[in-house]
Amino acid sequence: MNVREKKVTLEDLLVQKQELKKQIESQQQKLVESYYLLTEPFSFNPMHSSLMKKLTTGFAIFDGFMIGLKIIRKIKNLFR
Repeated sequence: MNVREKKVTLEDLLVQKQELKKQIESQQQKLVESYYLLTEPFSFNPMHSSLMKKLTTGFAIFDGFMIGLKIIRKIKNLFR
């Protein structure tokens, strides 16, 4: 027969749940910190990344414009 010496109440469960949440949050914070420490050498300078982003966006816009012109020309040729 399984007899407990102390009965577990709802309040005990709530306290235990809060403690576990605190432990999980601290572990999550440690994981985030270690992730940033591991990836820090590979982070880029914001100035260079913004320049690259602008350049890439410019090429994408130009490419889209050229594809649009080709499609319009092909549609024109279909109706001739």
